[in-house]
Amino acid sequence: MKIKFRIVIFSLLWLLKLRKIRSVWKKYTKNKVELSPEFRSDLILKYSKFILKLFQVKIKVFGYENLPKNAAIIVANHNSFADYFILFAALENHEKGEGEINPILSFVLEKKWYNHKNKWIFYSLDSIFLGDNQKNNSLELNKFLKSVREKRAFGIVFSKEADKNQVFEFPIDIFSAAKKVGLSFIPVTINFSDKDSYKSIRKKTQNVEIFIHKPIKTAAVFSQSSKSLFLAAKKAIFESYSGEK
Repeated sequence: MKIKFRIVIFSLLWLLKLRKIRSVWKKYTKNKVELSPEFRSDLILKYSKFILKLFQVKIKVFGYENLPKNAAIIVANHNSFADYFILFAALENHEKGEGEINPILSFVLEKKWYNHKNKWIFYSLDSIFLGDNQKNNSLELNKFLKSVREKRAFGIVFSKEADKNQVFEFPIDIFSAAKKVGLSFIPVTINFSDKDSYKSIRKKTQNVEIFIHKPIKTAAVFSQSSKSLFLAAKKAIFESYSGEK
């Protein structure tokens, strides 16, 4: 079935899911109702899986065993806005036993992704949108990383979307910031998603691969320079990357 038809058929369900997310966002951010990070994260996980099914994106995950039990920062390459939902679904714990939970996720997003819908989704997760003021961005990032550590969550930072004229880089110096709070890094590679992953123009199912690499541990974070950490993460990401570098 073409994606356009799927969107028409499931448009009401999509709207209802967004309304539920908006309700949770309002309760949590406006009315200051206590809602656990696990509850909020699982809500967006369900939405992410719905989006991938709606847009016919299938994922295959490698290296899930490399995820640590403690808080960490995930740094990944970025091909499409769909990557946010792809990575959310990829990190689901399919083998969790009694008393175990899915990973709690929060994101650092570029300003260009800010709109009402994304505000509801990502502010429900204690995520941040970067602005034009670099000083404020640094302050918000420090608060974000402390929150990630306290919740034992994964803070996720995607690289900038790169074209042939751009170099691989992140929208903020996450490596210097992480040295202050002592969080490990998990490099992640996303293959075969693209700018059409979150569009209705595609006609075929898209198969996406996610490689979760071994962490750059806290000891290395403290002992190495931010540039060395960036290069180590970049090397890990591109060793499994299929596409333009």
